[in-house]
Amino acid sequence: MIVVDLWIQALTEAADDPEIRRGLREQVREVHDFVAGVIRRAQEAGGIFPERDPDAEAWIFISLGLLTTIDRRLGNLVGDEFDDIVASRRNWMTGKSA
Repeated sequence: MIVVDLWIQALTEAADDPEIRRGLREQVREVHDFVAGVIRRAQEAGGIFPERDPDAEAWIFISLGLLTTIDRRLGNLVGDEFDDIVASRRNWMTGKSA
């Protein structure tokens, strides 16, 4: 079992424990803030379209990470389409194809 699987298990069990839920909420918020900051810096450097909302895009980025974990646990549900999903997001964010 890899660390991200343990994290997903913690997310699942968090509904039963307010302290775990609070800690996970803080952790996810910290990850979001970090990713949004990276996106803002990339916008300032001209690597990402300025009209993209860094906060919204950070949530999408995090959700793609969760999708990969869930996909792995469900036996490759998304499969080869994941590369297409990532390429589509990259094109949306930067205007550049993979």
